[in-house]
Amino acid sequence: MQGLMLHCGGKEVSYSTVQAVKTPEPTDSHFPIPHSTLVDVSRRALTDYGYTMGEEVHALWGDNGQRYFGIIEITEGPGMTPNGHTFNLGLRSSHDKSFAPQGLLGTRVWLCDNLCWSGGDLFSYRRKSTRYIQRDLEGIVFTQLGKLGERMGLVEERYSRYRAYTFGDETRGDSIAERTRLEAHDFLMRAMRARAVSPSRIYKVLHEWDRPDGCGGHGEADDELGTPTAWRMLNAFTEVEKQYPSLLEGPKRNARLTALLDARCGLTADANILSVN
Repeated sequence: MQGLMLHCGGKEVSYSTVQAVKTPEPTDSHFPIPHSTLVDVSRRALTDYGYTMGEEVHALWGDNGQRYFGIIEITEGPGMTPNGHTFNLGLRSSHDKSFAPQGLLGTRVWLCDNLCWSGGDLFSYRRKSTRYIQRDLEGIVFTQLGKLGERMGLVEERYSRYRAYTFGDETRGDSIAERTRLEAHDFLMRAMRARAVSPSRIYKVLHEWDRPDGCGGHGEADDELGTPTAWRMLNAFTEVEKQYPSLLEGPKRNARLTALLDARCGLTADANILSVN
């Protein structure tokens, strides 16, 4: 599994280091919990619901580990099918009030090791660090992870639609190649305006889309990455995203990208998919 790359001050660590981080004393309005509590509760819930966990990666930010980020790979379980990707549970927690303890569902393409965060209401749980967080957190995590199979099914349906949609089929132009180019370039500009990718990286995405050997160089291994589908477009973005991975900003960009691809493929838009905090 690809390691996490965070903004200045973040570094990958062992889980024992995460467990050793000192939790600040509570105040009248802020009751931080150990970072390891979020991880341990999530692990227990996944095990109880029949999921098998694979690799994990953990990272801390700040001199005293004020912020935690982690990924737990989910390899098998209810709702999962062998369809070119696997699922990941992203976790984050903070002691400095920057964000609440949270879990977020993500997917990783096996061939490219790309990471895509499925934001919005599709799957996300969080609990503010207020007085009764210790009492409430386990119930919230178990309730939300109990719905994981259903939500994974939605992701599987989404990716099936992405694989079936070909850029250029419904676009006017003199040739198939010209129609594909016009629609793909239009989508890239819309993605940039929607902040699914920064202007400085749009050329990198275009490069991956245009590669003759398929997005990420995997066209020969996966025909769907060698043809101009929405699946290939998703992978073009995430191939670039993995060069700048962040559990802080990645989910926001991926949520915006997902909303645009859903609309392009005729899927019902998630009303809150652009509101990932």
